[in-house]
Formats: sequence, C-alpha cells, structure tokens
Amino acid sequence: MVNSNNGSTPASGNGGTTGGGSSAAGGGSQSGSATSGAISATTLPQSGFRDEVTNLATGLKGLFPDGTSVVVNGQSMTKDDVINALEAVVTQFAGVDAAVQSLREERLGLKAALPGAHQFVASLKGVLIGLFGKGSPALQTLGIARKHAPKLTSEQKSARAAKALATRELRGTRGKRQKAGVKFTGQVEVQTVMKPSGAPIAGLTALAPGGDTGASSSTPSAK
Repeated sequence: MVNSNNGSTPASGNGGTTGGGSSAAGGGSQSGSATSGAISATTLPQSGFRDEVTNLATGLKGLFPDGTSVVVNGQSMTKDDVINALEAVVTQFAGVDAAVQSLREERLGLKAALPGAHQFVASLKGVLIGLFGKGSPALQTLGIARKHAPKLTSEQKSARAAKALATRELRGTRGKRQKAGVKFTGQVEVQTVMKPSGAPIAGLTALAPGGDTGASSSTPSAK
C-alpha cells in the first residue's frame, strides 16, 4: 500500500501545488477531492484493497499534472513512478485471477477424465494379474498389492456372531449336538401279519395252513 508523508512539491511549470496529492497517494478508504489547477476529481467508492489500488492509479492520472512529484516513504516519486507502482500491484492481482481461472479449468478437465482413467487402470490391472499371476513379485513391483480382508474390530466380530446366531434360529439350523438332543418320546403301534412262509410283512393278511388266518400281534413299543 502506498503511503504519503504529507509532502509535495510544486509542479514544474505550474504555479500551484497538488493540494490533495498526499492524501490521494495515502489512499486508505476515505473519500475526498483533490485539485490541481483546473483539474478536480472525486475519489471512487472503495471495495477492498484491489479496488483501492485501482482507483488510486486511475484517479491520479487525471489529478496529477505531468511533472508532479511527491515524497512517499521518504522517497521522491514522479507521477509516473507512483502510477507505475500502483499498476504493478493491479497487474499482480490480474495474474492471480488468470492462474485461478486456469486452475479451475484444469480441475474441471481432470474431473471429467477421472472416470475413464479409473476404468482403464482397473482393466489394465486385471490384464497384468492374469499375465503374471496372483501374488507375483512383478505385481508388487508395479504397485499392485494383493487385497486382504480388512481386520474386524471386536465390536464388528461380536455383531457378526450375533447376526449368524439369529440367522440359524430363523432358519432352524441345528448342529450335531443339537440334533442328538431331539428325540421322539411318544408311543407307536406296530402291526405285523405272518405269511405261509412265516415271513412277517406289515399291513398284509394271509391264510395260514388249514385255512386259519395267521396270528397277528399288536405290540406297543417305545424307543
């Protein structure tokens, strides 16, 4: 920021002095007027340091007659020196604007290209894994590491066990010990009929020698 030491010298070839020269060079955010001969102007409204510098550079071109010099920070500066110093700051702001715009465009281009790049790399990795084989040292050289299952925390392990148990109960799944404990405890009735040969066949009635029916038995049993 350009500051003035409230010093000004008469303009060469001009009987007057730059009455508002030092306050105009000081800038700040104050508004006022400066006169030099028949030239007068009003400071533009300020909106940030960039606008402040721009307004100073633009305004002083009309306020300072050619040949005017002022003392700024103990250094005598001509009109052109002051304006050049201010415009150099404005140019730096413009350069930053251009860089920001360029960076924004580069980011948009990268964002648009990333999906295709991810797909290409994934396909290439699949080809390389098929070419060298899983676990090949060549893949590690290329930065393609084998995928390992992530380690579960104790909370995740407990949640997985509880979920598995709830699933078994819902499906009615039982292990060997659980099956061994399930037995029928009621009574059953078994009926057999004797054939002439004497071989028992359940559910059949046959004549025994002599026309008599074979003896049948009904024996309750229980496991």
